[in-house]
Amino acid sequence: MVDLRGEIASQLAIAYEHAQIAEAMDRNTANGVREFDEHDLYVFNEVASLSEFYLIGVEIDGFELTHISISRYGLTYVYRCIEGTQDSVRIHIRRLQYPSSPDEAWQTVKEQMLHDPRGTYLTEDGMVYTERINDILARIGNTWFSIRVPDRLNNLEFVHNLALEVIATHELVVLNR
Repeated sequence: MVDLRGEIASQLAIAYEHAQIAEAMDRNTANGVREFDEHDLYVFNEVASLSEFYLIGVEIDGFELTHISISRYGLTYVYRCIEGTQDSVRIHIRRLQYPSSPDEAWQTVKEQMLHDPRGTYLTEDGMVYTERINDILARIGNTWFSIRVPDRLNNLEFVHNLALEVIATHELVVLNR
């Protein structure tokens, strides 16, 4: 089993170094123009600005965690079906980038989703479920996450229980730089 905490922290440390290199290259470029390179990906995604992330310990029957992607929007945990189909479950932990408090930001996200014409509704414990896009949104710490499942797993009970597992297993990891 891979040490996910260490691996993600290591990737974020690399991203931070790449961002510093890209910033130095920008300062040292005489005409201010340079070609796109791998360092730009880290700067564009603002990965180096992450000071913390949520590690989750979710296990899904018939699926395995295959990779975690990091972007300006947060971390996405991708679970692929073991049976060889193309099915996947994606858990995306988003960064709240609003000037308001986390509570106000979560309220804004909920209100926006509840106005979605695709059959979105609020569960009794405050999660937002959109059946037509196989998605549920929920709050975790000072941010929020979404879970998107394949059609065959799209039912409120399954996605709601999976969201509860994310909430129960999350761990905040603070990066020291």
